Amino acid sequence: MRKIASYERLKNLSTATEHYMHNDMRFRASINGVEVERDWDWDTIFAVKEKLKKMGFKWNGEKWIGHVNNEEQLEKLKKLLGLSHREAESMLIEMKGGKNYLQADRECDDLNEGRNASIYCAAKAIMRRGDLIAKASNFDEYAKMVLDEVRKLSPEKPVPAYIVDMIMNSKQSFERRREWRRAEVCRGTATLNFITSALLRDLYSLKIRYNRISKDGKLMEGWFHAVERGGVSNVNGRWIIKFPIFMEEEVVDIISKHGFIMAKCEPTVRRIELPRRDVNLLGFQNNAVDAWIKNGYRGTIVIPTGGGKTFIAMKAMATLSVRTIILVTTAELMRQWMKRVETILGASVGALGNGQTEVRDVTVAIYNSAIKHIGEVEDYFDLAIFDEAHHVPAETFKEVAFRLTAPYRLALSATPDREDENQHLIYMSAGDVVFKASYDDMMAAGLVVPIRHYRIYVDMDWEERNTYQEAGDNPIVLRNIAAKAKAKIKPIVELTKAERDAGSKIIIFTQYIDQAREIYEALAMNDAELITSKARGREEAFKRFSEGRTRVLITTTVLDEGVDVPDADVAIIASGTGSPRQMIQRVGRVVRASPGKREARIYEVISKGTIEEALSEMRHDNEIHESECRKYLGTEVERLIRHVNSLRARGNIEDFLK
Repeated sequence: MRKIASYERLKNLSTATEHYMHNDMRFRASINGVEVERDWDWDTIFAVKEKLKKMGFKWNGEKWIGHVNNEEQLEKLKKLLGLSHREAESMLIEMKGGKNYLQADRECDDLNEGRNASIYCAAKAIMRRGDLIAKASNFDEYAKMVLDEVRKLSPEKPVPAYIVDMIMNSKQSFERRREWRRAEVCRGTATLNFITSALLRDLYSLKIRYNRISKDGKLMEGWFHAVERGGVSNVNGRWIIKFPIFMEEEVVDIISKHGFIMAKCEPTVRRIELPRRDVNLLGFQNNAVDAWIKNGYRGTIVIPTGGGKTFIAMKAMATLSVRTIILVTTAELMRQWMKRVETILGASVGALGNGQTEVRDVTVAIYNSAIKHIGEVEDYFDLAIFDEAHHVPAETFKEVAFRLTAPYRLALSATPDREDENQHLIYMSAGDVVFKASYDDMMAAGLVVPIRHYRIYVDMDWEERNTYQEAGDNPIVLRNIAAKAKAKIKPIVELTKAERDAGSKIIIFTQYIDQAREIYEALAMNDAELITSKARGREEAFKRFSEGRTRVLITTTVLDEGVDVPDADVAIIASGTGSPRQMIQRVGRVVRASPGKREARIYEVISKGTIEEALSEMRHDNEIHESECRKYLGTEVERLIRHVNSLRARGNIEDFLK
């Protein structure tokens, strides 16, 4: 009988143990005097108690009791116990020696659940409101605001004396709550003691418009987040929020609305010594720099190609004398900038791109390379200069502008407007247009020469015309068909040979490698060179052209931007994207003034009766200053050549009569 009884007791004990292991149990703990209760299964309780023991907690027979002395320990407990914001804040106040006024009895929880609650609970809830704590400049102001809110609960009744006493005796709690709600914003980073899901939701809802162009040429409006989820992290118990520095006002506004007391730091800049700081500018260039300075060392300067954007930027660098990063699009531009900064300012220049990875106080970086090394450079510089700034909104390039924390910014472009209408990203990241120079300003300064523009219209053959008519209404497809018309080759060859024989230096622009190669083969000239984006030895080719050893360059998009070819005086446009910016950049290759140069000539070869005609009109509207603009048919090239020769002869006579 005794054995059977023992067996029954063991069986009952086993059943009870199994019940406890597979059903929720009540876990209790007291941390800094704050009671915590959880309904957990036995495995969770066992794991938690083992960790609490390691933190020095003791079991008193009813609950685990312990104390945390720093925010790092509190952060561990938040993760271990899943502490609510209210529980954690209560523990922090007790940890710092304040009386815990945040612990309300269970009746007060009804208020948060929408049920009826006592005036005591309502007053407690009002006292905890972050907006009142943040808005008040001192305790007296806070107490008055709380009393005013409490009175609104029962306007016809006076506030009970014990409620008034509770509010008036909460100064220490108020001060500690204010301290807990303090946040700092500095150079694209907000630092907070805590964060709420509501605040995160509002931050993640902060969006920036970003358009894209579909394959069929249609503009599609989109958005991206100003604060990415990866930009929010907890470091040593404090919350870090990363955001674009130029969106500080919007981020501060959101955080403030959630009851935080914001403090903005004054940007600390790192001054550098430049061996030479004298940069001589022309009148309109000085005006551009002055406008940028008056705008708080931020802004976009629009200067046509040849207007000295590099010199304007170096004057800005010399004015501020702070760590500077210059963003460019190509290796050629990087080398040009490095050479000019070293020559004029005497600075030792670092480089990011084209195999170089040396960061110095003045660094020139290709956009793609800058994003690869963004962790090294994002907080290092105080002035960011964006050359060819119309590229900033591009998918990769915009990441550089958005991640850099440099407070001072200068964007430079001849044509900031974009087909995708994302130019607003340039102005957001660098500042609005503060100065715009005209072609007349540059002519008056002697930087550029007048332009004579001739349009030659050719007919597509039967097969091309049939393909064009069957292509539908996709503007990109139609443009590509029209741009490659075979009839363009003959007038291009005739014009090139006539100009070359007259001593001109010619650049032929195409959009397509196969078309460039076809023109090169048709010319069959010893002094012509083909340069495409894939060709090697481009620098040597540029040098031969600059020295006059070759007189004709056939290129795709290599010379569209940023490459100095100061002694070219004729541009022949075989094909292009149709954008005004590309046309202006190409014209800019041949308009720079040089000794003996009287004018620049632009020949544009267009497929008649196609979308190219409309694109040609659009890209010239108020963009290109022309002293002459004439139209010819493809069969009238000889007449055009005679006209140009007569103008050239007239110019020679004028020179003779001087």
